[in-house]
Amino acid sequence: MQISTHFGNLEPSASVKNDASELILSAVERFRSRIRKINVSIRDINGPRGGEDKQCRCVVHLKRMSPIVIEETGENYRSLLNRVSDRVSYTLSQRIDRVRTGARRASSRRVPVIPQPTEME
Repeated sequence: MQISTHFGNLEPSASVKNDASELILSAVERFRSRIRKINVSIRDINGPRGGEDKQCRCVVHLKRMSPIVIEETGENYRSLLNRVSDRVSYTLSQRIDRVRTGARRASSRRVPVIPQPTEME
């Protein structure tokens, strides 16, 4: 599994870069075998004007499933990354549970074949 982080037009400290990777990795650790790669990009959407101006987009590319895309906007890097990592973990567990229960339901829907009684002569 690969993880890449991009900060667009921002220059965060080394601790923020490290925290971004660690938070996302800890959120997806139990699903590691189902993930091909993760792309995290954080950018400042309205420059020096302030307000909710940081946007985080996380794309989780899964094996044999469509990718999961999570986007959040906020004022603070850390709270933004925490929300994104929580949402990624929740969405992954929902998606994988759906696949698991869907497989179980499909197998339980099979109609058993009952042999027809043969005519007696």
